[in-house]
Amino acid sequence: AVLSKRIARLLRRREVDPREIRALARICSDAVGPEEAAALIQPALDRMPNDPGLHADLAQLYARMDRWDLVERELDLALSREPSPERSAAL
Repeated sequence: AVLSKRIARLLRRREVDPREIRALARICSDAVGPEEAAALIQPALDRMPNDPGLHADLAQLYARMDRWDLVERELDLALSREPSPERSAAL
């Protein structure tokens, strides 16, 4: 609940740093589980749909939930939005 409130505050700001959202989601995933962390990332993706890191992190969370159809979708989205060939290779 605390992390959800923190992310909601971040999303209300004009400038949102997706790295901060991703870090909070990783903490949430470790503390509570991947379902809650995925629920935290989704509002950020609604606001920043072209961020490849958010899509990649969401894919990892879906993998932990054995949601392979969603893993493939999010990885495809991450790859299509990543302009750097080096970073694309790392995804």
